[in-house]
Amino acid sequence: MNDYFRYHFICPLEWGDFVIAELMQWDFEAFEQQQEHIFGFVQKQVDVDRLIDQLNHKYGEHGVISCPDFEFITGKNWNKIWESQFNPIAIDQFCYIRAPFHEPSTGYALEIIIHPKMSFGTGHHETTGLMISAMQHLALENSKVCDIGCGTGILAIAASKLGAHSCYAIDNDPNCIENTTENAKLNQISNISVSLEDIHFFKNDLAPFDLICSNITKNIHLDHFEVYKKLLKPKGILLLSGFFKEDQKALEDEAQNHGLIFIDQKDKNKWCLLKFKNA
Repeated sequence: MNDYFRYHFICPLEWGDFVIAELMQWDFEAFEQQQEHIFGFVQKQVDVDRLIDQLNHKYGEHGVISCPDFEFITGKNWNKIWESQFNPIAIDQFCYIRAPFHEPSTGYALEIIIHPKMSFGTGHHETTGLMISAMQHLALENSKVCDIGCGTGILAIAASKLGAHSCYAIDNDPNCIENTTENAKLNQISNISVSLEDIHFFKNDLAPFDLICSNITKNIHLDHFEVYKKLLKPKGILLLSGFFKEDQKALEDEAQNHGLIFIDQKDKNKWCLLKFKNA
């Protein structure tokens, strides 16, 4: 059992999962979340002022993030505690997402096993649900799929289970690469290639793709449209989420500037998904 510092963060509820993903980059290992309150556990003290400045610079437009206090706690396995709070989730009565320590369920077209290791994409966030919900309506048999910003690998795993011939999952976080690799094995999937790389330097012989899935933030999407266009087959589909409905117009305009055609939009609790087709 290790000793930890427990930091108390306050942020808008809708940004909780993204803030947790950022805290992982600062070596936070486990989390408790109670509405807008996030308690992060790390084995060393952090530069709170610099961390909060970074978080507010990235997410401050949606509300002020603060860290009012922290404390030193001895001798508990906080990662195990966090795992115990991870509950299975069903998406559209179509996909059942569970951890390895949960019992299987019947009556779903897909069952995905995700080991909750802090990577983004356990299925609980609205954006992950929107992405998987949209994927169920695509013809993915024998397709080539790319999951950009793969997190847990959940979208690549879903694509494989929906019949994709080959999938490529990339992220710039080594923890996500490790988690995606583990989750692919848990789901007995062997057709997912996992790579640690920056999308701007993306080189892969699987391209071009029939489908690109990317569940990341608005500003990163805006910076990636040239790459999305380059990696898509003619008539290929691009699914984007990770942003608010209010961001839709800016993303549609940038997609149009790169020759991508708007097809559909879905939203849930202010979060948004956009579907485009390559010309």
